Amino acid sequence: MPSAEPSAAASTINAGKKPSRAKNAISAARPPTRSLDHSSMMSRTNRYDHRPNRPATSPTRRCALARPTAQRVRCSPMDSVAACTNVLFEIAEAMDAAAYDTLESLLEHAALVDGSSGSVLAEGGAAAVAHFRSIVKVHPDGTWRTKHVTTNPVVAVNDDEATIRSMYTVFQQTETLPMQAIIAGRYHDTFRRIDGTWRLVERCYFADLIGNLSDHLTFDL
Repeated sequence: MPSAEPSAAASTINAGKKPSRAKNAISAARPPTRSLDHSSMMSRTNRYDHRPNRPATSPTRRCALARPTAQRVRCSPMDSVAACTNVLFEIAEAMDAAAYDTLESLLEHAALVDGSSGSVLAEGGAAAVAHFRSIVKVHPDGTWRTKHVTTNPVVAVNDDEATIRSMYTVFQQTETLPMQAIIAGRYHDTFRRIDGTWRLVERCYFADLIGNLSDHLTFDL
């Protein structure tokens, strides 16, 4: 008569297989695992480039920190160059608009100097604005009717002081004057870092080419 032990063993084996089949059923119900595409993920989540579908790029550390860091980041010489040249353009923009409040702020620490004679024309923002009001004509639209174009900046940075040699060309158009260049020359500027900000402390003017200034200045140059 056959022994009952094989049946018991078979039952034990079959009982052991049931959890395996259940596990396989659960695994089959799960979606397949996707491998991470780090390049694609970076292009979607890169906090330094919010434009969609851009290739992943390494974030660039800037002085105006995009994220908190444990250490203070010192501005590079190129950051100082950009900061100083921006002041040149801001001054030109304010002069064209006759924005005297802005000019007073930009020239708060500056001395204006006649480059040919060395004489000081004004010191400080309020004195600089008073100087401009006395020599420059304001037209009916409330501006100087000019475009001060500042070019060719040659910048030298030494710790907390910088110098810039640049060229300027002033264009003007008024009700009686067709658009033309009325004067061209050079600026020799000195900057100093004051309370962490680059400020103009001296500007020397040189007038090299002189045109029709009759609608611009209150005197003959």
